[in-house]
Amino acid sequence: MSTRTMFLAVAAAALLLAGQPAAAQAPNPAMTQPDLVNWQLFITLNKNSKATPAALEWETWIDDLGNFPASPDPKTPPTWPSAGKVKVGNKRLLTAHTVTGAPRAVDERPAGDSSEETHRNKIAFDYIVANKMWYREGLADVVKSGTLIQYPQNAIEMKANWAPMDGNPKYKAGARYTLNNKPFTGRVDSDENGNAIGLVAMHIMAKQVPLWTWGTFEYVDNPGRCDFIGCKDSFGAKTSYVAPAAATGGFYSACQPTPALKALFKTLGGTDTTFINSYCLKGSQPDYVAADGMPSLLGNSVTEKGFVQSSSCITCHARASAASDGSNPSGFGAKPGVTPPVSYNGAPDPTWFYNTATLNPDELWQWEQTGKIPPAAIKLLPLDFSWGPPFCANSVDPTVPRSPCTPQKAK
Repeated sequence: MSTRTMFLAVAAAALLLAGQPAAAQAPNPAMTQPDLVNWQLFITLNKNSKATPAALEWETWIDDLGNFPASPDPKTPPTWPSAGKVKVGNKRLLTAHTVTGAPRAVDERPAGDSSEETHRNKIAFDYIVANKMWYREGLADVVKSGTLIQYPQNAIEMKANWAPMDGNPKYKAGARYTLNNKPFTGRVDSDENGNAIGLVAMHIMAKQVPLWTWGTFEYVDNPGRCDFIGCKDSFGAKTSYVAPAAATGGFYSACQPTPALKALFKTLGGTDTTFINSYCLKGSQPDYVAADGMPSLLGNSVTEKGFVQSSSCITCHARASAASDGSNPSGFGAKPGVTPPVSYNGAPDPTWFYNTATLNPDELWQWEQTGKIPPAAIKLLPLDFSWGPPFCANSVDPTVPRSPCTPQKAK
């Protein structure tokens, strides 16, 4: 690797941690080399934090429980976690979302069920706070004002899915565990009850282009990892495409990392080879549709369990929106009344959001220039692909039921 190339890669890591775009030599790499960009993100986010060495970089970012208080006070907005004071271990997690609905609160998660947590970087957090989208009434005011929501460049949100180790044992540092009767070689931590959990999936979205970048990663021995839509990685895997097996639910061969991935890992300062030996890029999604107009699909066997075959991360998140009362009536997951479940995919439908089906491109262009949408045109306000505010924001009125992201019982 040349000195210049190494310098660019190291600079990319530094810029990314500072909230700047990951550098690459090709023009617009988020569109032309999405697999490379997603590996840059994955490696950088999964480095040990300098401020809190026991935590990964993304674990020092605010999560939904911190970003959206259970009892919000508009005069006291949430604050960014203090450096070096991030709590490590005993994770407070939500039930993984399903085809039928949003995540459930941590205390509603059945024992042994899979779980998830969502974190965002300070750029995304600051935007939510500045626009008062961290509580329901503030979000309602945004909708009523017709403000065009556009997160700043380099905002990042990520979701991690965890699974209990076989037998649901207590966590012990350095202990060895199994998952699905196979030795577990991935990242292990503890849940809110001190039980051992393993990282089995990670989804990353980054505002490097207007439609964000989308990448999903899986633990190498997830059952059915490449089922239905296959696994695609043109940068990091020696076998760039793994076709789905005829029989679902089985195991797939390990993803052998390419020399380019190993070099990138070394250049970006990766500190734990677990993350290139035990995790695979399932795929990237740069747009709603392929060049031939067919819907682009991307789904994780854990995160989108039950609807992988029709899943589209970008289309699902395009539906993130709110009504004038700050609620989220658009729902989540599968299309209503369709059996077996089918997820939304392909290009969004403007009538999801606006009161007229006769909108022309010039009107939409004018809205983008002014940053305002005529309130009368709004049915639901699109929230720039972020489900956090419409799912998690709570009302200042204590009689309004808490959001699905909020623990319902005192801890």
